[in-house]
Amino acid sequence: MLEDALQGALIGAICGLVAWLYNKFKGKGSDPEAGKSSKQDPASKQAVSLLAVGGLMHDRQFPLYEKPICIGTDAAKCSIVYPAGTPGIAPLHCQVLPQNNGWLLVDFSQSGTWLGNERLKGGEPYVLKLGDVFCLASQENKFYFQEMTK
Repeated sequence: MLEDALQGALIGAICGLVAWLYNKFKGKGSDPEAGKSSKQDPASKQAVSLLAVGGLMHDRQFPLYEKPICIGTDAAKCSIVYPAGTPGIAPLHCQVLPQNNGWLLVDFSQSGTWLGNERLKGGEPYVLKLGDVFCLASQENKFYFQEMTK
């Protein structure tokens, strides 16, 4: 019971951190020229999506709108939901959230999220660029960040 309370407190703290990061980065980019239209990331001007290219979600496209989405096994918190007990996938595994000039990826899992060949540090935002591939827990659960297709 104490373990459940600690897990709930940890998830609450993580969600608070994500909300803070979202608000911090929402109007600011690391590029001082980011407010100028000629310097904006192309992903901010066009419809983008995540295309699952492996695992249980293979060939499914998930459109990204101007709001954060979570990926994991907890249907109450996540927009992209894996079945409970999916190996390596946490209830709140990671989040993709809009930034003024693009999109960020944040890992919350113990089993890891990889952007390319780099394992993300938990709770830290990483910028997604068109063409990036990220994996949840293993190469099997792979997503491709792309321009929206019909």
